[in-house]
Amino acid sequence: MNKSISIYNALCLPAPDVEALIQGQIITALPQKLLNLGQIFALYPVDISTIGIDKYYSSSFLATTQSVNNQVNYEEVTIKSWARCEFLEIPDKSKQLDILSQLTIWKPERFEKILQNRPHFFLAYLRVYHLDKPYEIPAIPNIQEKLGKFAPLPNNISVSEAKPVLSDHVFNQRKQQLENRQPPLHPELEELLFELSQMTKNNLYNLRPDNSNSFDNFQYGSVPSSWTTNKDILRGSGLFISLTDQYLDIPINVSEEELKIKFLEEINNNQQTSRTEKIIGNPPYNYNLIKVDFRYTIYKLVLENEIKEILGWSSDTFTNNRLYEFVTRDVDLSWIQDIAKVGNSSDGNEFERLVRKSLIKLGFSCSNTNPKANLDPDKLGGAGGLDFYCEYPYPVIGECKATKTEKVADSTVAQLVKLGLKHLQEEYNNCIKIIIAAGKLTPDTEKTAQGSKMNVIRPETLQKLVTLKAKHPGSIDLLNLKQDLEKKPFGEEADDKINKYIDKVEQEIKLRSHIIQLVKNYLQNAGIESTGVDTLHGAYFGSHPPQPLKPEEMHEILIELSSPLTGYLGREKGNDWKNDKFYYLRDLAI
Repeated sequence: MNKSISIYNALCLPAPDVEALIQGQIITALPQKLLNLGQIFALYPVDISTIGIDKYYSSSFLATTQSVNNQVNYEEVTIKSWARCEFLEIPDKSKQLDILSQLTIWKPERFEKILQNRPHFFLAYLRVYHLDKPYEIPAIPNIQEKLGKFAPLPNNISVSEAKPVLSDHVFNQRKQQLENRQPPLHPELEELLFELSQMTKNNLYNLRPDNSNSFDNFQYGSVPSSWTTNKDILRGSGLFISLTDQYLDIPINVSEEELKIKFLEEINNNQQTSRTEKIIGNPPYNYNLIKVDFRYTIYKLVLENEIKEILGWSSDTFTNNRLYEFVTRDVDLSWIQDIAKVGNSSDGNEFERLVRKSLIKLGFSCSNTNPKANLDPDKLGGAGGLDFYCEYPYPVIGECKATKTEKVADSTVAQLVKLGLKHLQEEYNNCIKIIIAAGKLTPDTEKTAQGSKMNVIRPETLQKLVTLKAKHPGSIDLLNLKQDLEKKPFGEEADDKINKYIDKVEQEIKLRSHIIQLVKNYLQNAGIESTGVDTLHGAYFGSHPPQPLKPEEMHEILIELSSPLTGYLGREKGNDWKNDKFYYLRDLAI
């Protein structure tokens, strides 16, 4: 239960330190006074741009420090988080300050500077939480004098524990590591993260005109007005920028983190997000409308977030999953979502085109060049031609009827038989026969469809099937689908059997997602890196499983999920299947 808590003051810390706490990179602060366990307070970011930051911050954190300092507003301060003191150390020179430096953002020189004037310093372990929304207050005069101390807030603010930066498990792991002065487990990943952050920053901030012979960089946000007014296309290192009509309201001087937050707000509001987004300049910048394909940048953010999870700097799996969904989103979903709408309209040609594209998307193909019997979306059958014909992996023919207000007459079935025999001759009898129609069949049509073994499928069902294929490319097995298409019932009841097939596939996906979460949670709770089938099978029965599984069946699914082509789990191969061990890599979004 997240009860509301009232906070009346703030701990004033260097702005880079506050940013590192919010990002989960550190869980400690350096207050000037002793804090009480359980003490709560907001985090006030103080500008330290006049201080030689390179003296006190690690080289991998300098870019963040500079970015934070560049965003300082001297009139208003935005408070984004609050914290609770969970533990307090009073280190001196004997407390392995070199390892403490490796586990934080500060160089050893930072501690040595403090210890020049006193025998010890305070190291507060803080559990940090995001505010529900940023809290803006007037900047406090002479705030540098308050560094490491408390300052009163103009008004009390109400906060809750609903949005922790780190989960309980991750925070406790990090706290134990710090208390025991255990060196970082993955210093090479920290270095990789630093390199990635620099690459992303360069791609976002260093743009050049496409037709320029010069590779000179200029500050992102200071886009020459001639480039925008002339609607030239700008090209950055991996980013493509052009002027178009569909935009998101993102300021041109937006930070990488703000870009990610804005993007997530859009998709969480169920707004369709295109591959390209809008950036609008804020004062003192011009209001240049620039459309950015930042898919390249989002890929990097996904990788960065995954590394942060491994390092224990983040437990925001939800954010990473949404970002991953975006970069892996099938661009065909833009037309797939129109199948049902067009199928219930009077646009017969467009519906036929969408049906053909759908069948190709599902994996059907046709090498037939006969314009009256093919699958080419750009060469429709027209008068006297089949609406669609598939050859591989098995022959399928069909008719499309794009109206919901009219009933499907017996002539539709008769036409499919007539045209099928005309264009395919003896091959017709080997074909699976499908009518895709929104309207109800007349009683006579229904009898004829059943007698002719024709499957009548609604546009909504086709859309569900193709959407499933787009979101989970390996989910639709056409040979399994064939078994359903060949057996009773036929006619309008065939739509139910196709929906049952879709439901079955979705249940299989949910089962695999459940097993992935089982591996993830078990390893996290047990504090181990991998485990075997018997252990996971035992844990499975206590996890509210969607269906019973034998150990051998679970092992088959674990092998599937650890394939390089899926990459949801990793596998340490044993001398037999019972000795295989598995570990978590990434979630399966449903």
